[in-house]
Amino acid sequence: MEGRFSKTPFANIQAVFDPTHGGFGIAPKFPSSMALSLLLRYHCTRVCNDGLDMVETTLKKMARGGVYDQLGGGFHPYSVDERWLVPHFEKMLYDNALLVWAYCEAFQVTGSDFYIRLVVEVLDYVVREMAQP
Repeated sequence: MEGRFSKTPFANIQAVFDPTHGGFGIAPKFPSSMALSLLLRYHCTRVCNDGLDMVETTLKKMARGGVYDQLGGGFHPYSVDERWLVPHFEKMLYDNALLVWAYCEAFQVTGSDFYIRLVVEVLDYVVREMAQP
Protein backbone atom coordinates (compact mmCIF):
# COMPACT_ATOMS: atom_id res chain seq x y z
CA MET A 1 0.00 0.00 0.00
CA GLU A 2 1.50 3.32 -1.09
CA GLY A 3 0.92 5.75 1.78
CA ARG A 4 1.99 9.24 2.62
CA PHE A 5 4.99 8.06 4.64
CA SER A 6 5.94 4.93 2.75
CA LYS A 7 9.36 6.22 1.70
CA THR A 8 12.61 6.30 3.64
CA PRO A 9 12.94 8.83 6.48
CA PHE A 10 15.28 10.86 4.26
CA ALA A 11 12.76 10.93 1.41
CA ASN A 12 9.95 11.91 3.79
CA ILE A 13 11.99 14.84 5.12
CA GLN A 14 13.12 15.84 1.65
CA ALA A 15 9.51 15.89 0.45
CA VAL A 16 8.55 18.65 2.92
CA PHE A 17 11.80 20.65 2.74
CA ASP A 18 11.48 24.34 1.80
CA PRO A 19 14.47 24.98 -0.53
CA THR A 20 13.89 28.75 -0.54
CA HIS A 21 13.68 29.47 3.19
CA GLY A 22 14.92 26.26 4.77
CA GLY A 23 13.00 24.27 7.30
CA PHE A 24 10.19 21.86 6.69
CA GLY A 25 6.62 22.49 5.69
CA ILE A 26 4.84 25.81 5.79
CA ALA A 27 4.15 28.38 8.49
CA PRO A 28 4.36 28.15 11.39
CA LYS A 29 7.90 26.78 11.11
CA PHE A 30 9.63 24.90 13.87
CA PRO A 31 13.40 24.25 13.92
CA SER A 32 12.99 20.44 13.77
CA SER A 33 16.33 19.76 15.45
CA MET A 34 15.94 15.98 15.28
CA ALA A 35 15.30 16.05 11.52
CA LEU A 36 18.42 18.18 11.07
CA SER A 37 20.43 15.72 13.13
CA LEU A 38 19.12 12.80 11.08
CA LEU A 39 20.04 14.59 7.84
CA LEU A 40 23.59 15.19 9.09
CA ARG A 41 23.97 11.54 9.99
CA TYR A 42 22.56 10.53 6.62
CA HIS A 43 25.09 12.80 4.94
CA CYS A 44 27.98 11.33 6.93
CA THR A 45 27.04 7.69 6.35
CA ARG A 46 25.93 7.95 2.74
CA VAL A 47 27.82 11.03 1.58
CA CYS A 48 24.55 12.61 0.52
CA ASN A 49 25.10 16.29 -0.17
CA ASP A 50 21.34 16.90 -0.46
CA GLY A 51 21.02 16.20 3.27
CA LEU A 52 23.85 18.56 4.14
CA ASP A 53 22.42 21.26 1.85
CA MET A 54 19.05 21.04 3.62
CA VAL A 55 20.72 21.36 7.02
CA GLU A 56 22.95 24.26 6.04
CA THR A 57 20.13 26.16 4.34
CA THR A 58 17.91 25.74 7.39
CA LEU A 59 20.53 26.58 10.02
CA LYS A 60 21.74 29.68 8.16
CA LYS A 61 18.25 31.00 7.41
CA MET A 62 17.21 30.51 11.04
CA ALA A 63 20.34 32.20 12.40
CA ARG A 64 19.92 35.18 10.08
CA GLY A 65 16.18 35.50 10.66
CA GLY A 66 13.98 36.80 13.43
CA VAL A 67 13.68 33.42 15.11
CA TYR A 68 17.22 34.04 16.39
CA ASP A 69 17.53 36.98 18.78
CA GLN A 70 20.25 39.02 17.11
CA LEU A 71 20.68 41.30 20.14
CA GLY A 72 20.17 39.12 23.20
CA GLY A 73 21.08 35.72 21.81
CA GLY A 74 19.09 32.52 21.92
CA PHE A 75 16.39 31.12 19.70
CA HIS A 76 12.66 31.54 19.89
CA PRO A 77 10.78 28.22 19.61
CA TYR A 78 9.33 28.83 16.16
CA SER A 79 8.50 31.37 13.49
CA VAL A 80 4.92 32.25 12.64
CA ASP A 81 5.90 32.86 9.00
CA GLU A 82 7.70 30.67 6.47
CA ARG A 83 10.76 32.95 6.23
CA TRP A 84 11.88 32.67 9.89
CA LEU A 85 11.31 36.41 10.33
CA VAL A 86 8.44 36.69 12.85
CA PRO A 87 9.20 34.70 15.99
CA HIS A 88 6.86 33.40 18.65
CA PHE A 89 8.15 35.61 21.47
CA GLU A 90 9.38 33.30 24.18
CA LYS A 91 12.55 31.32 24.56
CA MET A 92 12.69 27.85 26.01
CA LEU A 93 15.73 26.10 27.42
CA TYR A 94 15.00 22.80 25.67
CA ASP A 95 14.68 24.48 22.25
CA ASN A 96 18.02 26.23 22.69
CA ALA A 97 19.68 23.04 23.96
CA LEU A 98 18.52 21.06 20.93
CA LEU A 99 19.61 23.81 18.55
CA VAL A 100 23.04 24.01 20.20
CA TRP A 101 23.32 20.28 19.51
CA ALA A 102 22.34 20.76 15.84
CA TYR A 103 24.78 23.65 15.34
CA CYS A 104 27.57 21.67 17.05
CA GLU A 105 26.95 18.74 14.73
CA ALA A 106 26.96 21.06 11.72
CA PHE A 107 30.28 22.47 12.90
CA GLN A 108 31.71 18.96 13.27
CA VAL A 109 30.68 18.07 9.72
CA THR A 110 31.62 21.34 7.98
CA GLY A 111 34.23 22.99 10.21
CA SER A 112 32.46 26.31 9.59
CA ASP A 113 33.15 29.01 12.19
CA PHE A 114 29.64 30.35 11.54
CA TYR A 115 28.15 27.40 13.42
CA ILE A 116 30.51 27.46 16.38
CA ARG A 117 29.93 31.22 16.77
CA LEU A 118 26.19 30.55 17.07
CA VAL A 119 26.83 27.81 19.63
CA VAL A 120 28.88 30.17 21.79
CA GLU A 121 26.30 32.96 21.51
CA VAL A 122 23.41 30.67 22.43
CA LEU A 123 25.27 29.15 25.37
CA ASP A 124 26.25 32.63 26.56
CA TYR A 125 22.56 33.58 26.45
CA VAL A 126 21.51 30.43 28.33
CA VAL A 127 24.06 30.99 31.10
CA ARG A 128 23.29 34.70 31.36
CA GLU A 129 19.49 34.60 31.18
CA MET A 130 18.30 31.09 32.00
CA ALA A 131 20.61 29.83 34.73
CA GLN A 132 20.03 30.30 38.42
CA PRO A 133 22.87 31.67 40.57
